[in-house]
This record gives sequence, structure tokens and C-alpha cells, in this order.
Amino acid sequence: MEVTRIRIYPFDTSSRRGSVRAFAEIELNGKLLIRGIRIIESKTGGLFIGWPGQKTTAGEYRDLVEIIDAETNKQLRNQIIHAFSNLGLESSSSDPRENQA
Repeated sequence: MEVTRIRIYPFDTSSRRGSVRAFAEIELNGKLLIRGIRIIESKTGGLFIGWPGQKTTAGEYRDLVEIIDAETNKQLRNQIIHAFSNLGLESSSSDPRENQA
């Protein structure tokens, strides 16, 4: 599975004490687009990924996307975090939010 594009939509929620730092979308093999990925800052300052989810009738949140293979999950998470971390750096794209993988 090849990541062909990652797009980051950053925003600042620190004034409201929010932990979501950006939303992201990732394109795989130029054929599958996953939107609604949350980039979240932990209380200790680290970043992690929240896959798109939906609230159930029981009030619990369930991921709508589940990466079954642990290595693929780790690879996708690392690439999204890397794209977010490098947002301020020069990009090959004319749009600084978009990273070609």
C-alpha cells in the first residue's frame, strides 16, 4: 500500500484548551481517500492520530477505519505525524498543506 498524498488542515484550539491540532486526509495508491483523521496532542506534548469515528447509540465512539495490520498502521500514523511536523517546511506542492508521499 503506497501513500500517494497527505493533506493537513491545521487549526489552533489552544485558546479553548482543545487537544486537536489538525485534521488530515490520506490518499492510498491514488485510489482510496480517508478523510476526518484527527492529529491530537497529548497532555505530555506528544502527537497521536485519531481515525475517523462515529458515536454509537450507546454513546461510545467507534473508529470507522481500522487498519488491521500493525506495521501498516504504524507506517500510516508515522507518515501523517511527519507531514504535520513538517508543515512549516518547504513542500514540493504549491499548497503548503499538501505533501506528496
